Amino acid sequence: MERLASIMQKSLLVLFGLAFVFMLLQPFSDVGFVEPLSVMILAVGLFFGLRWLYRKLEDSSVSRLKKVFIGLFLAFVILQVLVINLSHAGVFGDPWHIQAQATRLIEGGRSWDIWIQMYPNLVPLVALYMLFIKMAGLTHLSYYAIFYTFNILINSSLWLLVMRIIWKKKASLAVFMMALLLTMAPMYGFLLNVAYSDGIAMLSLAVMAWILDRSLGRGRLSLAGFIGTAFAFAFAYLTRPNAVVIMVALAIIGLLAWKKQGKYQPLVKISFLMILGSVLGIVLAVLANQGIASAVGYDLNNPHVFPIWNWLYEGLNLRSGGEWTPTDRDYTLYHPGFATAKEADIAGIVQRLKDYNILIIPLFVVKFATLWSSGTFATGTDYTLFSASYNWTHGPAFLIQNIGAINIFWMTYAKALMAVLLLAIVLTLWKKREDVVSLYGFLLLSIMGISLFHSLLWEVKPRYQFMTFGLLLIAVAMSLPNLFGLNEAVFEPNKKKLALPWIMAGLSLLSVILMATVMQVQPKQKIVVNSQQHSTESYGYELYDYWMKPGESLTQAFKLPVPADQIIWETASTGKLKLEIQKQTAEGWQTVDKQELPRLDIPAEDISLPIITDLEAGNYRFKLSNPNPTKTSVRLLNNTQTLDYPQLIRLPNQETASLGFIIGQDQAVSKYPVGLIIAFALLFILTILALIFLI
Repeated sequence: MERLASIMQKSLLVLFGLAFVFMLLQPFSDVGFVEPLSVMILAVGLFFGLRWLYRKLEDSSVSRLKKVFIGLFLAFVILQVLVINLSHAGVFGDPWHIQAQATRLIEGGRSWDIWIQMYPNLVPLVALYMLFIKMAGLTHLSYYAIFYTFNILINSSLWLLVMRIIWKKKASLAVFMMALLLTMAPMYGFLLNVAYSDGIAMLSLAVMAWILDRSLGRGRLSLAGFIGTAFAFAFAYLTRPNAVVIMVALAIIGLLAWKKQGKYQPLVKISFLMILGSVLGIVLAVLANQGIASAVGYDLNNPHVFPIWNWLYEGLNLRSGGEWTPTDRDYTLYHPGFATAKEADIAGIVQRLKDYNILIIPLFVVKFATLWSSGTFATGTDYTLFSASYNWTHGPAFLIQNIGAINIFWMTYAKALMAVLLLAIVLTLWKKREDVVSLYGFLLLSIMGISLFHSLLWEVKPRYQFMTFGLLLIAVAMSLPNLFGLNEAVFEPNKKKLALPWIMAGLSLLSVILMATVMQVQPKQKIVVNSQQHSTESYGYELYDYWMKPGESLTQAFKLPVPADQIIWETASTGKLKLEIQKQTAEGWQTVDKQELPRLDIPAEDISLPIITDLEAGNYRFKLSNPNPTKTSVRLLNNTQTLDYPQLIRLPNQETASLGFIIGQDQAVSKYPVGLIIAFALLFILTILALIFLI
């Protein structure tokens, strides 16, 4: 059995080694092509900077560490509040479907969005959002007050629990990891603004890690721990069924502990009981799902439900690298030539395996690389990025105007940081500094179990690895002493080491040149300043027509933090309309542009009427008038409870609504502007100076 433990350790070493290499060197990301040399240079700089911080904290007293931790956590909470108040990009896909369906059910509708009929795993979230809407009504608060409060509670609880586990190992490590967490805004911004199922799943996995750690300390799993395991796994499975990988991780460390006996005996019983608790959790999750579906009137056996074979089929798409595509979705939905979707998917799987043959192995590697390609795990873009542009409902000027460059900067930093953190795990496994038949092994097996699940079986996208991020930080914290605690002799000067700053200087110069030349070739960033989209008909909902009387007008205010020169009009109408764009000045509302809108009596998704106009930053409003002698219908967005639009139309019947529009800049901008290149150059100089003084 020692041989099996050794095989497991070596396998984990290879897998985490690959994850480290892909994170460091793979240049393709969800925000664009990242210059790889800059990642390497920043990784070197971060290593020495973080090593200095680690040693400073290690020398601090526990009482001081407590004060610093409390200050950092309060700053973390404040930062969350600032994130949700200062900026929000309109969401699309699953989160929007969920919010819109919840709104519809609350308003008495009974038909279901075809998207949710395809994916019944979204139903529990529909019920949760319905609860938010009801709570908002009962408390007389806005939906988003409830929504964001819940997200902050989940997010804060998650990281507080993770830090609690780390604090038990070493107080200075908890403070160190909390400081790092403050620099990862794109990651927890996703949990706040998009608020998909990831947060609940991550918290559930952290609870299971905490129960295992606590039980190992006591030498047994208590009844409360067993019940906690059942409920934690139920929530994890309900939100992310791939959580079954956790049971496999428990089984592996339990089997190895059973063969080793001796001091490992408690782990055998604990892992066995936690597996039983997880099985009970699956039962609870299935029963809860059935109960929720029944309560909201959803048919779990409707003919549009996708079979599990769909994701296996999508995962074998060589052209997409195993990622989801609309073509694969439609193949399953309409299953041409087959009686059922299941038959179509199985036939498709068999055909792809025949066609790809040996190429299936490189496909698995590509899928693994996809999971470990994004330093932010695509949390800055997933479900918020429309065709290379953020569709902001509101945001600060600097963020909106420079979003492409900011995303590149954060991705470069995040990839460098994640590379350093993964290196700590690789070094620990290589030196065998941590016993893998332990909590540490459970963490690593769970993390890589998710990677292998998606690499070998399921469809893949970078964000799927994000659900293990809480476990990853715990494993990293347990590994960092082996990275930052290296013998000082390693850093003693010699001729080879003294050449390192010169090597880094050469790489830095080459990196800057690549940024100014090759990196400029990639697609540029489209800047959207303000956007209020998602007409109710866009996803198959009932149409909402507001009939304007002759001469009647509607006004809707909007804010432009930065200048714009193009409006994409997406509001349907049954007749011609007059549009005035008015700016708020010291003298009142002044008309700055007038437009004649043609009859646009077509589906909202087909409307894309460009209006060229020069608008400075400031407060504006649309004034839409009916010049016709008869009533004219205007198609409005009326499901506004779950749309984070700060400024809406107040209709005569006191309902709120919004016009559909996108206001932006016609000229796309480079993701590597001069300012960003200068910022990287300064960071490179600081890194080189640090190497000169530290080596």
